[in-house]
Amino acid sequence: MLDPRRFARVLAFVSLLLLTPPAVLQGQEVTWEGSWEGAIEVPGNPLKILVDFEDASGDEPLRGTITIPVQAFRDQALVDVAAEGREIRFRIPGVPGDPSFVGEVNEAGDRIEGTFTQGPGNLGFYLDRGGDAGAEAQEALAGLEAELDGIVQAWNLPGLGLAVVYEGEVIFADGAGYRDVAGELPMTADSLFPVGSTTKAFTTTALAMLADEGELDWDAPVTTYLPRFQLHDPVAGAEITPRDLVTHRTGLPRHDLLWYNNRQVPRRELVARLAHLEPTAPLRTTFQYNNLMYLTAGVILEELTGQTWEEALQARILDPLGMERSTFSVADSQQDADHALPYRETEDDELEAIPFRPIDVMAPAGAINSSVREMARWIAFNLDGGKVEGDRLLSPAALADLHAPQMAGAAISTRNQVSDAAYGLGWFVDTYRGHKRSAHGGGIDGFTTSVMLFPDDGLGLVAFSNRGSAVPRFLNQEVADRLLGLESMDWLATGLTERAQAKMIQRQADAKKATE
Repeated sequence: MLDPRRFARVLAFVSLLLLTPPAVLQGQEVTWEGSWEGAIEVPGNPLKILVDFEDASGDEPLRGTITIPVQAFRDQALVDVAAEGREIRFRIPGVPGDPSFVGEVNEAGDRIEGTFTQGPGNLGFYLDRGGDAGAEAQEALAGLEAELDGIVQAWNLPGLGLAVVYEGEVIFADGAGYRDVAGELPMTADSLFPVGSTTKAFTTTALAMLADEGELDWDAPVTTYLPRFQLHDPVAGAEITPRDLVTHRTGLPRHDLLWYNNRQVPRRELVARLAHLEPTAPLRTTFQYNNLMYLTAGVILEELTGQTWEEALQARILDPLGMERSTFSVADSQQDADHALPYRETEDDELEAIPFRPIDVMAPAGAINSSVREMARWIAFNLDGGKVEGDRLLSPAALADLHAPQMAGAAISTRNQVSDAAYGLGWFVDTYRGHKRSAHGGGIDGFTTSVMLFPDDGLGLVAFSNRGSAVPRFLNQEVADRLLGLESMDWLATGLTERAQAKMIQRQADAKKATE
């Protein structure tokens, strides 16, 4: 009998479907062209499938493609199908058990139902005729440009940027407000800004590429690659692995004061100083966010490639993705004509420009600077199974490992609609209103970033503001709700109310403190 879990894995290697000319339906030809969306009814976990048919020409049969979002398997050519009357048959070649479909279109011509067979097992399947997904997505985002302007005003932001990737296409990229308030220079989709800790996923992706090449074992001791590596606890220092480093389970708290204002000490010297930092938990028992461990992961990348972290990231990720204007230093990004300035909000609700925070030494943990338009390329790479315009940079297994839960307790949800989050390799992983999500935020003086991926839905978003704010996360969730067809949770409105309450409490506390 078919093992549903095994089938879900096997189906990642699918290629399907050639159709014969249209069948007859109620005296008229069935129009197969267009998008069909449905699922194989695997018990407890229906496997979503998307099929697109294209009209045949001359004596040629229909052509089509299939996408299986949960497997990051997209737009594969369809082969070997026959249609007669209202019945259609097709199979998936090259997969054990000879998986086959036999279905029948209903009288309205908008739904195919039938039986999926693999080996001795049988499951139901269906396909519903869909509309133009791109057009529907654009309709869902109608008026968003004007809304961004309103958000900037309501939240007292200098500026805001947003890009949305859906089904492999950038369907929205724009900015609102100012990247430079005094100069009245507008924020654009191309304005450069520090992406903060969303950099971490770039570091883990580069390491995953080395794992694909057999150069790195995520679960070997760190001392395999850095023989002089030590921790305060010698046993933990001997056992700790690269996977431990990037999942925040080393037992060390942040210890950020070691690096926050430090611009001169070399990366390897900072790694050496880890031996003097006391842990607060045993290895692999507690999630404790730690930037220094990502620095260490970056040094491993340097050791294995013989390049600086910057050179390795440029060659392996930025160049192949076409992220031509992205940089690794705020000193470099400020040379670009279109870059955002950092701001803070004063006690009088004024916006005040502040200095950039250089973190070149800690670059592997958070130093990339990019625009929402170029970050959309990064999002598309993750949604497309580690490919860029058909060229594979990362194996599906390696990408799945990056986004798989590795360490529990990464974030406790305060809302029933969102699950507690685990941590993957550079990503927080949770379930958002029934949809699998990988996400990460980034914050450095005067900037906030939020990157969200909904891999099973082909949806990804990046938002940023050039002032510390919860808006990027709330905005991404608002837009995701629209595109996922969910009822609005009013994330921004609720957040604005909470912000006002927090400011009032702070002012009361400041007044009491001054009085006493």
